[in-house]
Formats: sequence, structure tokens, C-alpha cells
Amino acid sequence: MVDWCVSSSCFVAAGGIGYSVVRSGESAMPDLVTHLCAAQVIRRLLRLRLFPLFALGAVLPDLLSRPAHILFPGTAPFVVAFHSPVVLLLCCLLASLLFARPIRRACLGYLAAGSALHLALDVMQKQICPVYYYWLFPFSRWTWDADLFWPEQALLLLPVTIAVTALVTVLTRD
Repeated sequence: MVDWCVSSSCFVAAGGIGYSVVRSGESAMPDLVTHLCAAQVIRRLLRLRLFPLFALGAVLPDLLSRPAHILFPGTAPFVVAFHSPVVLLLCCLLASLLFARPIRRACLGYLAAGSALHLALDVMQKQICPVYYYWLFPFSRWTWDADLFWPEQALLLLPVTIAVTALVTVLTRD
């Protein structure tokens, strides 16, 4: 099964509540939309100030890894690290250095929190490839998933996800 996932012309696009098996060149946008909707709901409920950074963090793992999957479908073994907490934290730390010193810590916090939300959503999904996320990488290749949803379930629920996000946004306006 792992060989198919790595060597096939298909690749696994992580995101949302489930994976989507996407053929090279197809869009994985609904999964990104699910991550952004979740970030918006959290933003409105917690009244987060730096939402653009939180939203960027919520899609950062996919932005770091999916372009390689689209352009070079066999790269899964090389970009899987971008869905591990240690590597993501390092990426967030590097990105936060682009900001002025007084707000770097806040930027790091918002990027890391958004990335943590992304991983929390991803851990709920069933995996097509049995060893896709290495949660303790580079220290271990241990993997675990809650196996609550299949990819198509997340895509079928996308209209509901968008509607709930819009409702929360309207109900929590200042």
C-alpha cells in the first residue's frame, strides 16, 4: 500500500478533516478551505488579533508540501516532514524572523497555533497511506491517527463547513 501511495501518479493532499486523492494537476482547494474555515471559527470565538498569521499557519503544512506533490508526485517521502510538529515549529520560527523584533514572538505564536490547528484537524482523518504523518520526526517515525473520517466525507461536508463558518462569523461580529 505504501509503495502505491509513493510511486503512483496520484498523490495524497492533506487537509481539512480528510485526505483527497488527487491526480497530478487537480486542485486540493476544498481541503485548504476547510482549514481556513476552522481558523476563521477559532478566530471569531477567541477574538484573535493577528488572524492573517493564524490563517497562514493553518494552511502552512500544505503550502510547504503540496506544491511538490503536484509538480513531482513521487516526492511524498521527502516532504512528509512538513506535517510534523518539530519541522513545522522550525518553519514558523524562521518565518517569524521576517517580522520586526517587537512582534516576532506574537507572530511565532500565531503561526505555530495555526499549524497546530492544521495538525489537529489532520489527525482526525483516516489515512490512505498507513504511515503518512510522523508525529515525532526527526526523532521517531511513530505515526498515529484517530481515523474518524474518510476524505470524501470532508469534501461532502464542505458546504456545511462553509455555512457554519459564515453563521459563526455573523453571530460574533463586534
